[in-house]
Parts: sequence; structure tokens; C-alpha cells
Amino acid sequence: MSGRIADIAVGPANRSTWYVATVSSNVWKTENRETTWTPVCDDYPSYSNEAVAVDPNDSNVIWLGTGENTSQRSAGWGDGVYKSLDGGYT
Repeated sequence: MSGRIADIAVGPANRSTWYVATVSSNVWKTENRETTWTPVCDDYPSYSNEAVAVDPNDSNVIWLGTGENTSQRSAGWGDGVYKSLDGGYT
């Protein structure tokens, strides 16, 4: 059950930048269309992510909704919505 993909967001200005929210591991970022991946949320208390979005007017603004909205025995808790102003670096 782990590692399920919940959402994918692609940067509007650079189509090589993707963000992938997984239900029970992290948010992952690639800047080279899947050649390499970097974890974005290693230091956050919530491990479950449900939605990720890139602002269509500013690709440095990333929104992340935590928690899982599907009802199953492996659903993870969330702790709110996060916003990054620097492409997921902080």
C-alpha cells in the first residue's frame, strides 16, 4: 500500500519540472523529466500527501495538501496545507 501516487503537478513555465505527491512517503521533484528525483518534504511532520499544485502565474509557488482523503485501513493523517515560495526548497 505504500508509495501510491496521489497527485502530479507540472510546472507551467518549464514542462521538465514535475512534482509528485505520494500518499505515504514524500513529495518528489524532478527538473529533468524523470531522470533524477529529489524529495521535497523530508523534514515535515506529515508523511501523507494528497494534492500538489503549481501556481500558474508563478512556478516558484507550490501548494501541498497533506493527509489522505480515501477511506482505507492504510490512510495517513495530514496536518494542513503548505506553501513554498521557492519551488519546494523551503
